[in-house]
Amino acid sequence: MFKKAKTTGANEYAIMNVSNIREFPLALESSSAMLWTLDNFDAKQYLENWCTRRFPLAAETAVAAYQQFFDSYELVGERQVPGYLDGQQRMRASAILKDLERQLDDPNAYQKASSSWNNRSDAFYRSLSDMNPASNLPLDTILPQVKRQLVHLNQAEELAETALADLKDTSKAFFETNLLAQIHILSGVGQWLAHCIQAKQAADKNDWATAKQELEQALLAFTTIKKGQQLAAKGKWQDWYRGDKKMNLPSAEAQTKAVLLKIKQ
Repeated sequence: MFKKAKTTGANEYAIMNVSNIREFPLALESSSAMLWTLDNFDAKQYLENWCTRRFPLAAETAVAAYQQFFDSYELVGERQVPGYLDGQQRMRASAILKDLERQLDDPNAYQKASSSWNNRSDAFYRSLSDMNPASNLPLDTILPQVKRQLVHLNQAEELAETALADLKDTSKAFFETNLLAQIHILSGVGQWLAHCIQAKQAADKNDWATAKQELEQALLAFTTIKKGQQLAAKGKWQDWYRGDKKMNLPSAEAQTKAVLLKIKQ
């Protein structure tokens, strides 16, 4: 995208929406370097140099852990872009839980609304693919993709734990916060989505006993999420996630509990 902008002469300045800078030091630094040296920027070499500077006691393993993390994302759509970032997964899981709730409250009305939504082809609905390329994929397609991403994230976690064992002091704390915490959070969100999908698949077969079991497992995924949050909320950062509105995971957990309670009644 930036190369295209430069080719057309629209490269006087660039604005990047980075959300919270504490969670994106590597992305910010590398993006800045890339924009100043667009024609000969080498992402792989930059990562190696960055890890050598930040984590000299475990540079090689740190590089492998970061690269595995970046490679974990499943690519979808014609443009082959990541389809299961944390926010994208949260949106889909929340939508599934809303569907389950409607399905429980009024099965007939839900069926009519579901058919109408699935047949939508208006411009707004199609435009969602740019923001969330997996938004219009069927659950049977999404589930194996999410599970593959979880496998790859587990591999990234193993590499990160190996690197962490060799690190000390501030470099260890930074690595734990910047990579390992994010792996746990993304893995937990993926586990939550996977179990929500499987609960919906069971409900569509009128197998509410299995749906209940899947939502119970979905709730357990928040333990993994909280583990990651705790790594990033130590010392002066202990209240880091208080009042968080970006993901609002307490609301996601509460929504899961509410639907599970309705199934049990």
